[in-house]
Amino acid sequence: MDEPRREIPKGFKIEKYIQKTMWMYGGELKGLEIIFHISLVNSAIDRFGKKVSMTKIDDEHFLVKASHGISPTFFSWLFTFGDKVKLIAPQDVKDELKAHTERFLSGL
Repeated sequence: MDEPRREIPKGFKIEKYIQKTMWMYGGELKGLEIIFHISLVNSAIDRFGKKVSMTKIDDEHFLVKASHGISPTFFSWLFTFGDKVKLIAPQDVKDELKAHTERFLSGL
């Protein structure tokens, strides 16, 4: 390319960027609250990082508060866990997930 390369912004961490954008298919970055079954603790850490906010809800569930890019790929990741995960906030992302699911089901 004939363009000069851009400088990397100060404090930029590629690992965090990749985690938040989900394999480069990231959309708008949103703060999320997701309840996971305890069996998915490693999956949550893999996706959101070791420093993610996790709060015990009961002996079988924990709450994750994290930012992430919202995209069909992110929704697909959530679907892989079936009834062991529940997106609880924000409402606009829940609505988008529901619409995404309805579009998927209407294609059958």
